[in-house]
Amino acid sequence: MTDNVKILENLKDAKYFIETFFFINNKEAKTVPFIFNDPQTRFYNFFLKNLFTIIVKARKEGFSSLIEAIWLHACLFFQNEKAVTMAQNQDEMKVHRDRVEFFLQTMGTKNFKFETILDEDSQKELYFPHTKSRYWLGTAGSHTFGRSRDITRFHGTEVAHYEDQSVLTGVLNACIPNAPKIIETTTNGVGELVYRLWEEAGDQKSNSVWKRFFSPWFEDKTNTLTSPKFIILSPSEIKMKKDYNLSNDQIFWYRMKLSEQTEKDKMVQEYPCNAREAFISSGRHFLNMERLDEMEKRCLPPTWIGEVFDDGSTVSFNLNKEGSLFVWKMPRDNEQFLIVADVAEGVVGGCFSVAKVYNTASWECVAQWRDRIDPGLFGKIMVDMGYFFNNATLCPEMNNHGFATLERIKSEMYPHVLNTKTLWPDGSMNKDGFPTNDRTRTLIFSALSNAIEQRTIIEHDITTIREMQKLVKDEKGKVIIENGYMDCAITEAIGAYILKFVKTDETYREVQGRGFSVTSLVSKPKGHAGYR
Repeated sequence: MTDNVKILENLKDAKYFIETFFFINNKEAKTVPFIFNDPQTRFYNFFLKNLFTIIVKARKEGFSSLIEAIWLHACLFFQNEKAVTMAQNQDEMKVHRDRVEFFLQTMGTKNFKFETILDEDSQKELYFPHTKSRYWLGTAGSHTFGRSRDITRFHGTEVAHYEDQSVLTGVLNACIPNAPKIIETTTNGVGELVYRLWEEAGDQKSNSVWKRFFSPWFEDKTNTLTSPKFIILSPSEIKMKKDYNLSNDQIFWYRMKLSEQTEKDKMVQEYPCNAREAFISSGRHFLNMERLDEMEKRCLPPTWIGEVFDDGSTVSFNLNKEGSLFVWKMPRDNEQFLIVADVAEGVVGGCFSVAKVYNTASWECVAQWRDRIDPGLFGKIMVDMGYFFNNATLCPEMNNHGFATLERIKSEMYPHVLNTKTLWPDGSMNKDGFPTNDRTRTLIFSALSNAIEQRTIIEHDITTIREMQKLVKDEKGKVIIENGYMDCAITEAIGAYILKFVKTDETYREVQGRGFSVTSLVSKPKGHAGYR
């Protein structure tokens, strides 16, 4: 078989074509054959299996170049392609367009040349008459672009830096069914749309079609610099080297790159080691990130997934992989529990209602229920969980939607509910549940910070850990999460506060201190059928 025949047989293989016929300017501004680097190779294999991808990455790893090369190859060899690359502004768009034109101008080898005929040149669109395909390169500021209804391939580059990320909504809706869609970006703090999509992609309850792809700075093997023979590493460098199995030359490259930065706290966004670093700059965290990293490494998948079920006389646990109750440890005799809940409205796309079950002796979160549900129905679920976990003390939020939850608990005549008397501003309230207001928010987040710092609370749920990793203080000192949900983190904070005042023994429960008071016999009006 001649070389030319072999080439002709492989033209429609994107990787073969790009590595054989495309050239690119490397980091040293030298024109070299476009041979995939390690991050590009890993992504290309990922891309072949996933239509909808969010890439979060370190700078200058070559993902835009690769995606544009794949899109261009499709326009060259497949009929009626309508590929799109959308940049953040005109200057960046010109960079991308120049690169695509460079691919076309230099395409070929010494013995096998290509001559591509383009239709009339415009500033935004390349048209390929022989395939009737189009490649549009434009900016996120183009409000008319979404009128097109037949995009076959979409690439949004540096999306976290778009002035208005909402432009993506129209463009994504303009794609044909099953069109490959790639959102690729370095981060800009906790961004709006990108961060929400990233979080949903990692949440099994969101049913997101998007898949995550993260590339750390050290995956690019060119990010290395010969280090001094005797180099003294800082504690943070020692930890990074150990955590990610890095060489001294990689650490030295990182050190030199950090020295170039005018905003040192943005280094972790530009050159992250992990996705959490990419989204949140290091100087703004509310909680001790080292402690949270320790907790994250100890996180475990739930041992059981399902729902509690009340048949009128007993409450049992039914296994169901689609269930909303995650259980790490089943209740044993003589163990006593506190169930804390943050209550949401229950609408599609809204916040989650969360109930966490804590062992009052060990402060371990042994179970968690998380889903979107009507607040009244949530009250019934809390009652069933209360019976199942040894007649646990229930403590739902009393504000807003929590009133409906508490009313349902009351209608079920469940006897073990937290009551607070003195935390309301006028000191006259005597109601069930936990009041969330400015004063109590300060108390619960202080308690959470102390519990994390002192390692007194045990948490297995990765969603909770990641929410806590995103907590920051705003300009007024209020603890917030810049984007995404914080329902698990709020629930954990309430739990950390109340657990300090819980006393238990074999005959009664007391919640004492700071105005809390509840006493109830440990009777079991409903038995336990165990789990099946």
